[in-house]
Amino acid sequence: MLYIFFWLIFSILLALFAASQNRSGIGWFFASLIISPIISLIILLAVGKNEPVVNSSESIQPISNRSNISSKPDPIPETKNCPFCAETIKKAAIVCRFCGHSLSASPLSENESLTIVKGSPEEKLVEGVITNNWGKVNSAIMLGANLSVKKDEMTIYELAENHSDESIQTLLKKHKPEISEFPQREEQPKAQKIPFELKNTSEGKLVEGILTSNWGKVNSALTLGADISITFENKTMADLAREYKDPSIIALIEKQLCS
Repeated sequence: MLYIFFWLIFSILLALFAASQNRSGIGWFFASLIISPIISLIILLAVGKNEPVVNSSESIQPISNRSNISSKPDPIPETKNCPFCAETIKKAAIVCRFCGHSLSASPLSENESLTIVKGSPEEKLVEGVITNNWGKVNSAIMLGANLSVKKDEMTIYELAENHSDESIQTLLKKHKPEISEFPQREEQPKAQKIPFELKNTSEGKLVEGILTSNWGKVNSALTLGADISITFENKTMADLAREYKDPSIIALIEKQLCS
């Protein structure tokens, strides 16, 4: 009787040990009762612990999810329009890659001044106005100088009134956005008035320059040897220049007549 009691006790202990090894406790309990607790223990130690099988699809799923997240396309960078040339550039840009203007500061209001950078068109513009150099002022404007620039708290137009003659003041007013005394739309009809025989000649270039108030074109035509004695619509070149009231062109024509 005592032998059966210990047999039963050892079978229960073996079942508990089998359960701790991820084995069937009930199965090993009945096996130890039938075979022997000692033999069953030896077999259980021989087969070892039962490792749980991991579902491969479950283990792969998080990796797949992470790869899907990482494969999302990069966001499209924000853009803006350059306030000087209107081309589309990146919002974080500080210099326009099309026109080269600095974008580090916001567009200027009438009461704000533009910092003059050494070697910039704005510096050339101010120098031309102060030294009364029409050619330098015109060149700076052609290079895209910002007419909002200020020098000693004075606008470029106030500087011109103090330091420059009427020809430079007229040139600046022509390019001032708010004041357009010489609308560009009128230039083409005036140019079309030139007779066919004068087209593509230095004389034709001279007449066209006077009609469109283009000092550079007039000066270029005279340099090419244009005959200043020609008439256009029964008017001499001097009379034509006076009719269109550009002081710089009038002075250039009169200088040529006196030479």
